[in-house]
Amino acid sequence: MASTNRSLEIILGALVVGTALFFGSMLLSGRPLSGGGEGTRVFAVFGNADGIDPGATVKMSGVPVGRVIAARLEEPYFEAVVEIGLNPGLALPDDTSAKISFGSLLGGNFIELVAGGSMTMMAEGHIIEDTSDAVNLVDLISQTMFGGGVGEGNAPIEDAGGFSFGFSGEDDVVFDDDAGQARSIDSAAETSATGPEVVPGSETDRGLTPDNASDTSSETGTSAQ
Repeated sequence: MASTNRSLEIILGALVVGTALFFGSMLLSGRPLSGGGEGTRVFAVFGNADGIDPGATVKMSGVPVGRVIAARLEEPYFEAVVEIGLNPGLALPDDTSAKISFGSLLGGNFIELVAGGSMTMMAEGHIIEDTSDAVNLVDLISQTMFGGGVGEGNAPIEDAGGFSFGFSGEDDVVFDDDAGQARSIDSAAETSATGPEVVPGSETDRGLTPDNASDTSSETGTSAQ
């Protein structure tokens, strides 16, 4: 009984090791794990083909329809030319577009084909020029987190001291301090242009400024003597 269990463990271990070696060799050689891609060969031109390597999957409507055979840099425009092998028997319109879609966080981008409406089918060596480049995930996250400008919109921006400011109009900036008092730059400018506020019975109401008010007081005192 013990020898039977031992033999079974050895067989299972050998199967696991053999399967791991097979999949590892397929990944290292860049060959796809599934068949396909031995039919019509076409080319797609991208400005950025990041994440697309030989053996990458080519899909249409979520279904694998081919694989990437090779990718190279084409001069003098330094564009990425990707050679695609479609599955045998697959005929696509010659206005089919291609885009690089995000596979997973570990990479593994794939090419997605979108069929057009042309009645003419793609022939061997057809070049797909209607393409969409790969999106850099790091750049996309950075734009999402830091893309907004400082002070955009009506949301106030507050510093550590509790002093904040925001935009209440096109040219009207409102400052708000800790006491909750608000002052508008435009309002302050209007006050400065029209002069100080006149209070009935005050020195300003009598046409006196702080300077000539003191002089008038001195003259009044001298006359009284």
